[in-house]
Amino acid sequence: MPASAISASYVYMGLALRKALAIGLHLEPDEPGLSEDEKEMRRRLWWSVYSLERTVTIKLNRPRSISQDIITARLPRPVPRDAEQKFDNVQHQIVYAQLVRIIDKLSEPAAWSTNSPTNPVSTCEEALKSWKRSLPPPLKLQNIHPKSPGYRAVFHLHLNYYFAWIDMGKVSVVTVVRARLRALFCPLDPPPAPSAAVEQAADARTRGEEDARAVRGAEPQRQHGAILVHGPAGVQHRDDRCAARGDTAARRGVRRAGGVWAGLLEEDGGRGE
Repeated sequence: MPASAISASYVYMGLALRKALAIGLHLEPDEPGLSEDEKEMRRRLWWSVYSLERTVTIKLNRPRSISQDIITARLPRPVPRDAEQKFDNVQHQIVYAQLVRIIDKLSEPAAWSTNSPTNPVSTCEEALKSWKRSLPPPLKLQNIHPKSPGYRAVFHLHLNYYFAWIDMGKVSVVTVVRARLRALFCPLDPPPAPSAAVEQAADARTRGEEDARAVRGAEPQRQHGAILVHGPAGVQHRDDRCAARGDTAARRGVRRAGGVWAGLLEEDGGRGE
């Protein structure tokens, strides 16, 4: 996709979101003149716009437009006339909106409270696992035939689930790899060790990359993610015993260290340490 199209998608989705905010779709409808069907339609329209806008914004690494704290509109609910639709996707919309709300929280690690008694990474991990466990049977990937009309939508839903795991460790991977590379190439000036939460988030990204590749297959566009996986694997686990026996992961990590280092600087937007 050309860069102009990517930028346009971000701009147009932002316009759609602001229009929805302007007419109050993000608020639970309480106008007495609205029927229940009209209220449900407003909710579905809001969550469709919000979910797509947040997905585009997060994947393009742009700042969030609004906080979900201002949203009072409840999630959509099935209604009897949904059964009349040729393709009833209301359950898909519900679980997708739930997933987007989780991704929205974990994609902003700077907003995580450092004073929280619970580990924010563990909280996000549990939320993702709970989301997947609660999926209705028709939305579980193993229950749908690849040639089914709804397979593409379900497949895309699961890809976003794996993206959530990857996105959760995005910043942490940069932190961990930088620390390992600095310790490797500048042994006299070792960096402070990454926190346990950072290490845990980086591991979550690695698992997410591996699971996503298992679902999608080895595609060329995943090579960038593969480098971020192999780099930490090689550098994190490179010790004297690995070096002595010629550990493959260690050699791969060191061999690609220069390229990864340059990539990390670019990924981090030149913000420095």
